Amino acid sequence: MKRSRGSSAPSLAMESRSAPDAAVAEACARVGLDGQGARVIYSRSNVVYRLGSQPIAVRLRYAPGSAEWLTRLTASVQVTEWLNMRGFPAVRPVDVRQPVTAHGYIVTFWDYMHEAETPWDDIDALAGLLRQLHAQPQPPVHLPDTNPLGSLRADVDRCAWLTGSQRSWLLARCDALERSYGEATWTLGFGLLHGDAYTDNLIHTSDGAVLADWDSVSYGPREQDLVPTKMRCRFGEPASRWDRFCEAYGIDPGELEGLSVLQQMRELRALSPYVRSEHPDAQAEVSRRIDDLMSGNQERPWTALNLAS
Repeated sequence: MKRSRGSSAPSLAMESRSAPDAAVAEACARVGLDGQGARVIYSRSNVVYRLGSQPIAVRLRYAPGSAEWLTRLTASVQVTEWLNMRGFPAVRPVDVRQPVTAHGYIVTFWDYMHEAETPWDDIDALAGLLRQLHAQPQPPVHLPDTNPLGSLRADVDRCAWLTGSQRSWLLARCDALERSYGEATWTLGFGLLHGDAYTDNLIHTSDGAVLADWDSVSYGPREQDLVPTKMRCRFGEPASRWDRFCEAYGIDPGELEGLSVLQQMRELRALSPYVRSEHPDAQAEVSRRIDDLMSGNQERPWTALNLAS
């Protein structure tokens, strides 16, 4: 399972750990694992713990009463089991009855995989794995339909600190992009998607690169798995990365007619973890990104924040 990358991005302390700590303890007890000594290694959309007694990562998604997220995380377990049986290099779910719900969280358990080498930005490996994934047949499990905007609308509705103009612009932008999405054409067709495919979700083991973090596994236009790499220019990375990725995947970027609308949707969706946070640094990052998106200008790179302390 993916570990903390030790990047230079700011690390923001969670306001309260009591609920996720309690959720880990209860979920572990229910599946027969020892939750003592578990420690947080990552926090953004999910809180990720590593158990102290076993090489297991525990992922927690706060989604109280959400049938949609329970379906999506059930799919993540079932699809990765199937992919491992087919020899595809995906992280392995632990052989316990899961997901588990506890204290408003949906909890899943994964083998914690150690990196054999220092992590690096391996565009070629990511493109190769995605090409291999997109060539897989339809899995024999239910795949939820993709949701390019994720939980953004609900997060905006619940957020108390967004200004009225920010809220109105975001919701109107969602409406416009959903209309464009419904009218788009897709060069790569529809099929199994990872849903959150970028190089930070690769683990380089002694046997090669493994694709991690399958919470967004779904069915939809395959271009969606290419978007996280395309939008890295927002974070200050050169356009040459995208060209190299497309070459390794085996696609002419000029043929991807629907990619622009997916990128714009992804840029909005990426606001969600920070919209849900009360931390002032997260709020500042959201406000800066919204200003960039509203104005069409961006003077400095966006920052990816790890919300774990």
